[in-house]
Amino acid sequence: INDNPQWILAACELFKITANRFFLEKIGGVAANIAAEERKVCSGPLTGLIGGIPRYMAAPQDLFPQWMGPGELLGSATFCVNVAWWGALRSMADITAGMALRNEMARLPEISFDPDSLRNSIFRYFWNPVQGRFSAMLYGDPLRPLALGSSDNLAQGMAVLTGLPLPEMSRMLIEKTPAPVTGISLYAPRLGS
Repeated sequence: INDNPQWILAACELFKITANRFFLEKIGGVAANIAAEERKVCSGPLTGLIGGIPRYMAAPQDLFPQWMGPGELLGSATFCVNVAWWGALRSMADITAGMALRNEMARLPEISFDPDSLRNSIFRYFWNPVQGRFSAMLYGDPLRPLALGSSDNLAQGMAVLTGLPLPEMSRMLIEKTPAPVTGISLYAPRLGS
């Protein structure tokens, strides 16, 4: 389970509201430590993506095939984890840029993930231009990962809010996400259907 980037993204957005300098120093230190550890443990050197699943994917018992144990899940890359990392990195860069405009020192450390490389990897491995959506997960052989046929609508919403997709991609995501009167499902098409 990898909810670290969601925490960093939320903390950065909270700082943008509160402007609490002590909080910013805490965010920077924690983010740098988490990124360094995830670089060692979760980073996929062949894809440039970050492995792990968000907590909400771990809850349903029948979501993954029985052969997928903890090792396979850690080796899998989910759209949610990678979008959250990209959003967190962008949010930290926005804080640094905003403070530089005011001639203030941000004190945010360099993070070991490059947001541009991560974005390119996300587009390369998760984007399905024919369906106009991102796959929820990559799994299997690291040399030839397989994309899950379903999309994670929660992660796609986060992607649009953080500005990850190009404008045309965002338009396609919004147009092609099924929105019945009962509400948008977490996955489309629904897993197991």
